Amino acid sequence: MYALAIIRYRRPLEEAKSFREAHRNYLLSLKKQCLLIASGPFDPHYGGALLLRVPDADTRETLDRIRDEDPFTKQKLAQYEFARLECQDGHRGPGQDPVMGGSNPAHPCCAGTARPRSHSSGRGRKLSSCRAFSLEAPRRRVPK
Repeated sequence: MYALAIIRYRRPLEEAKSFREAHRNYLLSLKKQCLLIASGPFDPHYGGALLLRVPDADTRETLDRIRDEDPFTKQKLAQYEFARLECQDGHRGPGQDPVMGGSNPAHPCCAGTARPRSHSSGRGRKLSSCRAFSLEAPRRRVPK
């Protein structure tokens, strides 16, 4: 299951800045667990968002843990709001993940769910959510 976490500051931005490094390290740990797909601040900077992929079996517990272990939450600097995402693109068969592709239960990051594989965004750039894959920069076409 996919979820969007909206994080809003409850205290002034200056107070949150002192815990930003701890928050970023926490996000890195979520990425290593293959829970975090993407993250970033809002513009203007009143908070940020996380795109998460959590197991279907214990969704609520996982989301609660993600919220409760964030240094911003521990310091009462921010609050979380979760929204479930139903990812659909109309091009996949039954049981296939529309974001990640086909199924591979043996994959170390996503055992029992869809296989995170690089796929083209249509702009010459490969996309992936797993640390086992890297993002490639857009390729520039050279005129002949």
